[in-house]
Amino acid sequence: MEKSPAPDLKDILKVLQEEQHISSKKLQQKVEDILRQIPKISLLEAKSLAKQVLAHCLEIKQIDILLDKSLADISPTQWEELTQVLCRLLAAEPLQYIIGEVQFYHNVYLRLSSAVLIPRPETEEIIDYILKKHQQNPPQRVLDIGTGSACIAITLAKHFPNAVVWALDISEDALEVAQQNALQNQVEIQFRQADMLHLDTSDFPEFEMIVSNPPYVTEAEKEAMHTNVLQYEPHLALFVPNQNPLIFYKAIVAFAQKKLLHKGCIYLEINELFGYEMNLLLQSYSFTDIRLHQDMQGKDRFVSATYLHSSTGFQSPQP
Repeated sequence: MEKSPAPDLKDILKVLQEEQHISSKKLQQKVEDILRQIPKISLLEAKSLAKQVLAHCLEIKQIDILLDKSLADISPTQWEELTQVLCRLLAAEPLQYIIGEVQFYHNVYLRLSSAVLIPRPETEEIIDYILKKHQQNPPQRVLDIGTGSACIAITLAKHFPNAVVWALDISEDALEVAQQNALQNQVEIQFRQADMLHLDTSDFPEFEMIVSNPPYVTEAEKEAMHTNVLQYEPHLALFVPNQNPLIFYKAIVAFAQKKLLHKGCIYLEINELFGYEMNLLLQSYSFTDIRLHQDMQGKDRFVSATYLHSSTGFQSPQP
């Protein structure tokens, strides 16, 4: 997809240079006004983004902006970087990709590239639920399917230090980013390149927990999405066909039925439109304790379930 042209660098630089000697709050307001040109951005988003941009480009803390500290010592290099960042933002490029890193769930610091999705707050909610539920009885072996930046795998490895954590992805470029992130966060993870639609069960041990945030946005939902997502984030990790929106979940649940240990748990981030269908899918593979969880916006966002082995072995899906 062709990207929107960035505004002229000199024009924005001129606007900013005129405000060199104003307070940090006034400069924040000027940056907010510029960012409001981004399609579909809200006032709150522009305010938050302005603080992040100034903190990064001017090497200050966001609290300094709140305290309205003077910014008279901004160097020409910093003005230039600020201007370029704003140009890229106005061209719909996400700030996380511009900066190249993001903080996830308190103490995980991740490098990012266009090969991986930007971690969302909703995924942090899944992590929070898992950690609270398994605080007293942590898993010994965990699998993250479709790991991307490895945000889930790394966070679980940090909080379950005795667990062996596996993570797989189809993308070689994504796995390179994930491996760098594991090294940066000082955790050991067993990475594998594999297609979640064609997983060979003989390649994997049994797990006590399987977690996944697979592609789940239908092609029909593209029109409602922000330009920065459509133009910059990897479509491979986002979209599914309209006629088969649960294609990845069907493969993951079938695999989980074979590779989860008795009383093993599965956690899946989902499309809010298909909570009922996900419940039916898990039921068809004889999962129990199926629960649908809402995110901070009240939308169906992830499901959890437990698999109990029958005395006669694995059960086939119900018709």
